[in-house]
Amino acid sequence: METVVISPPLKPVCGDVDLPGSKSFSNRALILAAQAESSVEIHNVAEADDTDILLSGLRKIGCPVDRRGQRVTLSRPSLPLPQGVTIDIGHAGTAMRFLTAYLASLPVVEVVLCGSNRMHKRPIGPLVDSLRQLGASIDYLERDGCPPIRISGIQEQQASRVQITADVSSQFVSALLLVAPTLPKGLTLSLAGDVVSAPYIKMTEHLLRHFGVQCPLDQAGRYSIPHQPLKCSSYSVEPDASGASYLWSIAALCGGEIGIKGLAPTSTQGDVHFVELLSWMGCTKSYSQFDGGIFRVRGPEQLLAGDFDLTEMPDVAQTLAVVAAFAKGESQLNGLQTLRHKETDRIRALALELRSVGIEATEQKAALRVRGGVVHPSRPIRTYDDHRMAMSFALLGTRVENIVIEDPKVVSKSFPTYWDTLDTLGFRVEN
Repeated sequence: METVVISPPLKPVCGDVDLPGSKSFSNRALILAAQAESSVEIHNVAEADDTDILLSGLRKIGCPVDRRGQRVTLSRPSLPLPQGVTIDIGHAGTAMRFLTAYLASLPVVEVVLCGSNRMHKRPIGPLVDSLRQLGASIDYLERDGCPPIRISGIQEQQASRVQITADVSSQFVSALLLVAPTLPKGLTLSLAGDVVSAPYIKMTEHLLRHFGVQCPLDQAGRYSIPHQPLKCSSYSVEPDASGASYLWSIAALCGGEIGIKGLAPTSTQGDVHFVELLSWMGCTKSYSQFDGGIFRVRGPEQLLAGDFDLTEMPDVAQTLAVVAAFAKGESQLNGLQTLRHKETDRIRALALELRSVGIEATEQKAALRVRGGVVHPSRPIRTYDDHRMAMSFALLGTRVENIVIEDPKVVSKSFPTYWDTLDTLGFRVEN
């Protein structure tokens, strides 16, 4: 198996970094552009597997797509739509959920959505149930509640009010909100249960407003979005805050300073608040509005453990767990209930890999306890087909020589230039 070996930089890491566009913003913007009245030009689009897969799926159902590097021009498909299309989603969870809702909202379409073995175990039932209530015909081809699925669009909308559980995945809510304006009767969407990853829903609201759609949430937990056209000529995607978390962590672990260009503390990306967690652990933060805005983190002499609630930013859990491995004391990471259903069971994978390098890690149902200690790698780090496992455990290489990461190409899912970025920052990166 291919591996990459990471060793510490020879001096403290300092610098300002240009990051790729957020795939979360990119994918939402692409789905909205595929429904807009006229073509939309999107800038700084993520060059990541998840976004490439979504674009490929949109092409397959007839959307005109012109991609030139990080700029994409996209238009809605012309009728009649292609029939009998199969789209392989691979590991791309966002593309699976968003395409399911988008395809189900189209008239006279027949598409099969399939993916990797892991994707075929990830839940999609709550979203499918809601779309069926609206009038979509969707069949499970293997296990009920999971892909692969066959989708036939909504020939006639049967309902305009649905309720969806929001405690499994925020992507179910976002998927429905993204297609709500183009449904003939609009949509009143009620959220049931505790909302997880709420900032991602706020991100969806932000994109809808940019396309001319207001989507206020009332006190009863309902969105009411009437049928209306989507209007937008251009949109620029901001840098990826999830990717920024790894670089800010390098500053935290090295005692250096790293700034992210073009990412503001006011971003609707929930992961931008990862900086607050690092501040609690002893880091200092600063934001400069010059040169387009630079958000910086400087590391302390000693990191401190803490008790953290990651309900609204679960994608940084792996990053924080590795940082906590070097902190003084025992850290408790709570709010991890969605991590069981990601690219891998991330709670279990974190516990296994931390213990493999000599760190005490206790797995709980929706939490993880990590006691800081001395890292002694005993074998290569397994990545479980999970990009965030590879990128977070590479952070061990800020302090420890010869950290071996298996399957380094998995980072292409969200941050394909990750290893090059580490090399630029002074790490010794060897294949």
